[in-house]
Amino acid sequence: LNILFGNELEIKEKYHEAITDQNTGLINSDELLRELNHIQIEAKVANSFFSLIMIDIERLKDINLELGFVAGNLVLSQTARYLKRLYGGIYDIARYSNDEFVIVLRGVDQNGARLEAEKLKKYLSNISVLGVGTVDYNFSFVTFPTHATSISSLLTIFEQAMLLSKSRGKSQVSGFDEVQGAPKDRWQQLLAGAIPEIILKKSNLKTGPEIIENINQYLDKQKYTYNADVLDSIQSLALALDAKDSYTEGHSKRVS
Repeated sequence: LNILFGNELEIKEKYHEAITDQNTGLINSDELLRELNHIQIEAKVANSFFSLIMIDIERLKDINLELGFVAGNLVLSQTARYLKRLYGGIYDIARYSNDEFVIVLRGVDQNGARLEAEKLKKYLSNISVLGVGTVDYNFSFVTFPTHATSISSLLTIFEQAMLLSKSRGKSQVSGFDEVQGAPKDRWQQLLAGAIPEIILKKSNLKTGPEIIENINQYLDKQKYTYNADVLDSIQSLALALDAKDSYTEGHSKRVS
Protein backbone atom coordinates (compact mmCIF):
# COMPACT_ATOMS: atom_id res chain seq x y z
CA LEU A 1 0.00 0.00 0.00
CA ASN A 2 2.84 2.37 0.82
CA ILE A 3 4.36 1.72 -2.60
CA LEU A 4 1.04 2.38 -4.36
CA PHE A 5 0.48 5.54 -2.33
CA GLY A 6 4.01 6.70 -3.12
CA ASN A 7 3.49 6.11 -6.84
CA GLU A 8 0.22 8.03 -6.77
CA LEU A 9 1.90 11.01 -5.11
CA GLU A 10 4.72 10.93 -7.66
CA ILE A 11 2.23 10.89 -10.56
CA LYS A 12 0.34 13.85 -9.06
CA GLU A 13 3.57 15.79 -8.58
CA LYS A 14 4.68 15.14 -12.17
CA TYR A 15 1.25 16.14 -13.49
CA HIS A 16 1.35 19.36 -11.47
CA GLU A 17 4.82 20.15 -12.83
CA ALA A 18 3.63 19.48 -16.39
CA ILE A 19 0.77 21.99 -16.21
CA THR A 20 2.47 24.68 -14.11
CA ASP A 21 4.75 27.56 -15.05
CA GLN A 22 7.72 27.24 -12.72
CA ASN A 23 8.47 30.98 -12.47
CA THR A 24 4.99 32.06 -11.41
CA GLY A 25 3.15 28.99 -10.13
CA LEU A 26 0.32 29.69 -12.61
CA ILE A 27 -0.97 27.23 -15.17
CA ASN A 28 1.10 27.23 -18.36
CA SER A 29 -0.04 27.90 -21.93
CA ASP A 30 -0.57 24.20 -22.76
CA GLU A 31 -2.92 23.78 -19.81
CA LEU A 32 -4.65 27.04 -20.71
CA LEU A 33 -5.44 25.71 -24.18
CA ARG A 34 -6.86 22.50 -22.70
CA GLU A 35 -9.03 24.50 -20.29
CA LEU A 36 -10.24 26.82 -23.04
CA ASN A 37 -11.49 23.85 -25.06
CA HIS A 38 -13.56 22.69 -22.06
CA ILE A 39 -14.79 26.22 -21.33
CA GLN A 40 -15.81 26.64 -24.98
CA ILE A 41 -17.96 23.49 -24.81
CA GLU A 42 -19.57 24.65 -21.55
CA ALA A 43 -20.33 28.07 -23.06
CA LYS A 44 -21.94 26.51 -26.15
CA VAL A 45 -24.13 24.21 -24.06
CA ALA A 46 -25.19 27.05 -21.77
CA ASN A 47 -25.50 29.55 -24.66
CA SER A 48 -23.21 31.80 -22.65
CA PHE A 49 -20.10 33.99 -23.00
CA PHE A 50 -16.56 33.90 -21.80
CA SER A 51 -13.89 36.54 -22.24
CA LEU A 52 -10.10 36.65 -22.14
CA ILE A 53 -7.92 39.50 -20.93
CA MET A 54 -4.26 39.60 -21.90
CA ILE A 55 -1.69 41.44 -19.80
CA ASP A 56 1.58 42.24 -21.56
CA ILE A 57 4.64 43.37 -19.57
CA GLU A 58 6.29 46.27 -21.36
CA ARG A 59 10.04 46.00 -22.01
CA LEU A 60 10.53 42.66 -20.24
CA LYS A 61 13.14 41.68 -22.84
CA ASP A 62 15.03 44.92 -22.17
CA ILE A 63 14.85 44.32 -18.42
CA ASN A 64 16.35 40.85 -18.90
CA LEU A 65 19.14 42.20 -21.11
CA GLU A 66 19.97 45.29 -19.04
CA LEU A 67 19.41 44.05 -15.49
CA GLY A 68 19.62 40.27 -15.84
CA PHE A 69 17.12 37.42 -15.75
CA VAL A 70 16.79 37.58 -11.96
CA ALA A 71 15.25 41.05 -12.36
CA GLY A 72 12.99 39.78 -15.15
CA ASN A 73 11.86 36.85 -12.98
CA LEU A 74 11.11 39.27 -10.13
CA VAL A 75 8.83 41.25 -12.45
CA LEU A 76 7.06 38.05 -13.54
CA SER A 77 6.60 36.69 -10.02
CA GLN A 78 5.43 40.00 -8.59
CA THR A 79 2.94 40.48 -11.43
CA ALA A 80 1.64 36.96 -10.84
CA ARG A 81 1.22 37.67 -7.10
CA TYR A 82 -0.83 40.79 -7.84
CA LEU A 83 -3.03 38.87 -10.27
CA LYS A 84 -3.58 36.09 -7.71
CA ARG A 85 -4.57 38.66 -5.07
CA LEU A 86 -7.14 40.19 -7.40
CA TYR A 87 -8.52 37.09 -9.13
CA GLY A 88 -7.34 34.02 -7.21
CA GLY A 89 -10.28 31.67 -6.66
CA ILE A 90 -12.52 33.76 -8.97
CA TYR A 91 -11.05 33.48 -12.46
CA ASP A 92 -8.40 31.26 -14.06
CA ILE A 93 -4.98 32.91 -14.50
CA ALA A 94 -2.29 31.61 -16.87
CA ARG A 95 1.22 32.45 -17.98
CA TYR A 96 0.65 32.69 -21.72
CA SER A 97 4.11 33.46 -23.09
CA ASN A 98 7.38 35.07 -22.00
CA ASP A 99 5.87 38.45 -21.15
CA GLU A 100 2.13 37.79 -21.22
CA PHE A 101 -0.56 36.58 -18.82
CA VAL A 102 -4.16 35.65 -19.57
CA ILE A 103 -7.24 35.91 -17.34
CA VAL A 104 -10.23 33.71 -18.26
CA LEU A 105 -13.54 35.39 -17.39
CA ARG A 106 -16.31 32.79 -17.47
CA GLY A 107 -19.79 34.17 -18.14
CA VAL A 108 -18.48 37.67 -18.90
CA ASP A 109 -19.41 39.50 -22.13
CA GLN A 110 -17.30 42.08 -23.97
CA ASN A 111 -18.63 45.02 -21.94
CA GLY A 112 -17.78 43.26 -18.71
CA ALA A 113 -14.37 42.32 -20.10
CA ARG A 114 -13.53 45.95 -20.87
CA LEU A 115 -14.56 47.00 -17.36
CA GLU A 116 -12.35 44.29 -15.86
CA ALA A 117 -9.42 45.27 -18.11
CA GLU A 118 -9.73 48.90 -17.01
CA LYS A 119 -9.93 47.80 -13.38
CA LEU A 120 -6.83 45.65 -13.88
CA LYS A 121 -4.98 48.53 -15.54
CA LYS A 122 -5.59 50.72 -12.47
CA TYR A 123 -4.67 47.92 -10.07
CA LEU A 124 -1.35 47.06 -11.77
CA SER A 125 -0.33 50.72 -12.02
CA ASN A 126 0.83 50.43 -8.41
CA ILE A 127 3.49 47.80 -9.12
CA SER A 128 7.10 48.76 -8.47
CA VAL A 129 9.75 46.02 -8.43
CA LEU A 130 12.86 46.33 -6.27
CA GLY A 131 15.86 47.08 -8.49
CA VAL A 132 13.65 47.61 -11.54
CA GLY A 133 11.23 50.39 -10.63
CA THR A 134 7.77 50.98 -12.05
CA VAL A 135 6.50 48.32 -14.44
CA ASP A 136 4.27 49.23 -17.38
CA TYR A 137 1.64 46.99 -18.96
CA ASN A 138 -0.69 46.84 -21.95
CA PHE A 139 -4.03 45.05 -22.12
CA SER A 140 -6.33 43.46 -24.67
CA PHE A 141 -9.56 41.48 -24.50
CA VAL A 142 -11.75 39.25 -26.65
CA THR A 143 -15.08 37.52 -26.12
CA PHE A 144 -16.49 34.15 -27.21
CA PRO A 145 -18.62 33.89 -29.30
CA THR A 146 -18.94 37.63 -30.02
CA HIS A 147 -15.53 37.96 -31.70
CA ALA A 148 -14.83 34.37 -32.77
CA THR A 149 -16.35 30.90 -32.44
CA SER A 150 -13.13 28.87 -32.43
CA ILE A 151 -10.28 28.96 -29.91
CA SER A 152 -7.57 29.36 -32.57
CA SER A 153 -9.34 32.37 -34.14
CA LEU A 154 -10.04 33.85 -30.71
CA LEU A 155 -6.35 33.68 -29.76
CA THR A 156 -5.25 35.15 -33.09
CA ILE A 157 -7.47 38.23 -32.79
CA PHE A 158 -6.47 38.41 -29.11
CA GLU A 159 -2.89 38.98 -30.30
CA GLN A 160 -4.01 41.55 -32.86
CA ALA A 161 -5.83 43.54 -30.18
CA MET A 162 -2.67 43.50 -28.06
CA LEU A 163 -0.63 44.79 -30.99
CA LEU A 164 -3.07 47.68 -31.29
CA SER A 165 -2.57 48.46 -27.59
CA LYS A 166 1.21 48.44 -28.05
CA SER A 167 0.96 50.73 -31.06
CA ARG A 168 -0.89 53.27 -28.90
CA GLY A 169 1.78 53.43 -26.18
CA LYS A 170 1.78 52.27 -22.56
CA SER A 171 -1.09 51.24 -20.29
CA GLN A 172 -3.56 50.90 -23.16
CA VAL A 173 -6.67 48.71 -23.33
CA SER A 174 -7.89 47.44 -26.73
CA GLY A 175 -10.65 45.11 -27.89
CA PHE A 176 -10.94 43.44 -31.26
CA ASP A 177 -13.77 45.77 -32.32
CA GLU A 178 -11.22 48.59 -32.20
CA VAL A 179 -8.77 46.62 -34.35
CA GLN A 180 -11.38 46.41 -37.09
CA GLY A 181 -11.88 50.19 -37.08
CA ALA A 182 -8.32 51.32 -36.38
CA PRO A 183 -6.09 53.15 -38.90
CA LYS A 184 -4.12 50.40 -40.61
CA ASP A 185 -0.62 51.77 -40.37
CA ARG A 186 1.27 51.39 -37.10
CA TRP A 187 -0.61 48.40 -35.63
CA GLN A 188 -0.62 46.56 -38.96
CA GLN A 189 3.15 46.98 -39.24
CA LEU A 190 3.46 45.45 -35.78
CA LEU A 191 1.12 42.64 -36.83
CA ALA A 192 3.24 41.90 -39.91
CA GLY A 193 6.34 41.59 -37.76
CA ALA A 194 4.59 39.33 -35.27
CA ILE A 195 2.95 36.91 -37.73
CA PRO A 196 5.46 34.08 -37.15
CA GLU A 197 4.95 34.29 -33.36
CA ILE A 198 1.17 34.40 -33.63
CA ILE A 199 1.06 31.37 -35.93
CA LEU A 200 3.43 29.45 -33.67
CA LYS A 201 1.27 30.15 -30.59
CA LYS A 202 -1.95 29.00 -32.23
CA SER A 203 -0.41 26.03 -34.04
CA ASN A 204 -0.75 22.55 -32.61
CA LEU A 205 2.04 21.28 -34.87
CA LYS A 206 5.07 19.96 -33.05
CA THR A 207 7.89 19.71 -35.59
CA GLY A 208 9.96 22.56 -36.99
CA PRO A 209 9.43 21.99 -40.75
CA GLU A 210 5.63 21.79 -40.44
CA ILE A 211 5.42 25.07 -38.55
CA ILE A 212 7.79 26.86 -40.92
CA GLU A 213 5.84 25.61 -43.95
CA ASN A 214 2.61 26.74 -42.28
CA ILE A 215 4.10 30.22 -41.80
CA ASN A 216 5.32 30.27 -45.40
CA GLN A 217 1.83 29.45 -46.72
CA TYR A 218 0.35 32.21 -44.56
CA LEU A 219 2.84 34.80 -45.79
CA ASP A 220 2.22 33.85 -49.43
CA LYS A 221 -1.45 34.82 -49.01
CA GLN A 222 -0.68 38.28 -47.61
CA LYS A 223 -0.37 41.51 -49.57
CA TYR A 224 2.36 42.94 -47.35
CA THR A 225 6.03 43.16 -48.28
CA TYR A 226 8.03 41.58 -45.50
CA ASN A 227 11.38 43.10 -44.63
CA ALA A 228 14.66 41.39 -43.74
CA ASP A 229 13.91 41.60 -40.00
CA VAL A 230 10.79 39.46 -40.42
CA LEU A 231 12.66 36.90 -42.52
CA ASP A 232 15.48 36.83 -39.96
CA SER A 233 12.89 36.18 -37.26
CA ILE A 234 11.50 33.24 -39.21
CA GLN A 235 14.98 31.78 -39.67
CA SER A 236 15.72 32.26 -35.97
CA LEU A 237 12.47 30.45 -35.22
CA ALA A 238 13.61 27.61 -37.45
CA LEU A 239 16.93 27.33 -35.64
CA ALA A 240 15.18 27.29 -32.27
CA LEU A 241 12.78 24.59 -33.43
CA ASP A 242 15.61 22.46 -34.79
CA ALA A 243 17.43 22.80 -31.48
CA LYS A 244 14.36 21.31 -29.77
CA ASP A 245 13.84 18.55 -32.32
CA SER A 246 16.96 16.59 -33.23
CA TYR A 247 14.98 14.42 -35.67
CA THR A 248 14.42 17.40 -38.00
CA GLU A 249 17.74 19.13 -37.35
CA GLY A 250 18.68 21.44 -40.23
CA HIS A 251 15.53 20.86 -42.25
CA SER A 252 13.56 23.78 -40.79
CA LYS A 253 16.34 26.22 -41.70
CA ARG A 254 16.39 24.95 -45.29
CA VAL A 255 12.60 25.34 -45.55
CA SER A 256 12.75 28.91 -44.18
